[in-house]
Amino acid sequence: MNSAIIPVEATSFPDGQWEFRGQIQAWRELLGHCGHRPGRKCVHDLRVATLRLQAGIEYWLSRQETGAAAAASAVRRWRRQGKKLRRALGPVRQEDVSLGKLLQVRAWAEPASAGSAVFAKECLGAIDEIERGVKRARDAAAKKLAAAIKQRRKRLNRLSKKLELALEELAPAKEVDIADRLLAQVAAVSADFPELDSENLHEFRKRLKKIRYLAEIFASRDAAAAHIAVTLKRMTGAVGEWHDWQTLTQEAARADRKDTGMASTAEFLQAQAGRTFDHAMKLCRQSMARLLSGGRPSGTTQSEPARESALQVPHKPVVPISLDLYQAQLEHPARYRAS
Repeated sequence: MNSAIIPVEATSFPDGQWEFRGQIQAWRELLGHCGHRPGRKCVHDLRVATLRLQAGIEYWLSRQETGAAAAASAVRRWRRQGKKLRRALGPVRQEDVSLGKLLQVRAWAEPASAGSAVFAKECLGAIDEIERGVKRARDAAAKKLAAAIKQRRKRLNRLSKKLELALEELAPAKEVDIADRLLAQVAAVSADFPELDSENLHEFRKRLKKIRYLAEIFASRDAAAAHIAVTLKRMTGAVGEWHDWQTLTQEAARADRKDTGMASTAEFLQAQAGRTFDHAMKLCRQSMARLLSGGRPSGTTQSEPARESALQVPHKPVVPISLDLYQAQLEHPARYRAS
């Protein structure tokens, strides 16, 4: 990828102004790269850039007192197309994550320092079968993505340029205590999810990610926002880890091979999904309690029983799970394939 692309993490508000122009231009460049060759990193970066842009733009509009009608219209049109783009990007990104998880399982088949492997080497044939299915799904999704970008790229570029011009006409946003606004949004999410379970945990994560991206925009200039961003990133990362293992478990269920090796592999993946679920639930419960009890926004209240019941955790042992995606193995899978 072109190293001249502005990193999506580089958003900031120097002198009260958000550098939206550079971010929109970087987004357009990522769109072009992804339409030409939807590689793993490019797909991920474009999804994040789209969501982060949306979070920053919506905040910018919320701080305008007058003259935001034209910009709001441009935002709605761009956001509508951006949502369609994210839907096309999602399947490709998910298959990339599943391939990364399969490489992780392969690594676990090698003896650890204690001399024992976490995953049975005899079951690697089942992993091969699952991997072939994931790769086929990834190839099909990538073709659909490239076609979708080809179909919509001119429209997306045109809308993004109109968005850029509309935002330039707005006044600088007024200074506010961004930490209070962020915590108010976290409290709203907590109220909407009084109890978490496997059915709503992923949706809970998506709501928190929007707040996290906004917190990351302000992290370089506000210590409290930076702390909130780090906390939310840990939470969304833990929930995402569970969701990824759960998705891979479903991929295994779709595999054609029905033998002892596949059954054992499916059980292993299901157990891993269960452990990451317990870990995510515990982390979310603890993190939400800390966020809502320390430095709460003025004018908002929440009772202690409500905070405690916000995220109920199953009483099962929690096993810490590594979030390492084995970057080198993703780049050179053949080098790390178990013999």
